[in-house]
Amino acid sequence: AGGLIRAYGGAARLVLREAPVDILIPKCSIQVKVDGSYVGVVYECAAKVSGTTSSEEYGADGSLTVTITADLEYRERLRTSLTDGTRGSALINDS
Repeated sequence: AGGLIRAYGGAARLVLREAPVDILIPKCSIQVKVDGSYVGVVYECAAKVSGTTSSEEYGADGSLTVTITADLEYRERLRTSLTDGTRGSALINDS
């Protein structure tokens, strides 16, 4: 049994050595709704945390709703930047 264990163990080591490694980084998505005059602020805040934007929608009332996806470690920084940059008027929804 010892030789069989060593043989399988060696084969497993070789497979693991050659296997690709994927690094997974936890992400968060924040949906934000702001007055259209804050469009630049929203995109600037997203860029500061290397975030990506999606689902951009403009409302009949002139508002912008957009989803920002960023690394989870930047969630609070992004929320604070959006709140400060819009003088507290941003409606922020985390998911």
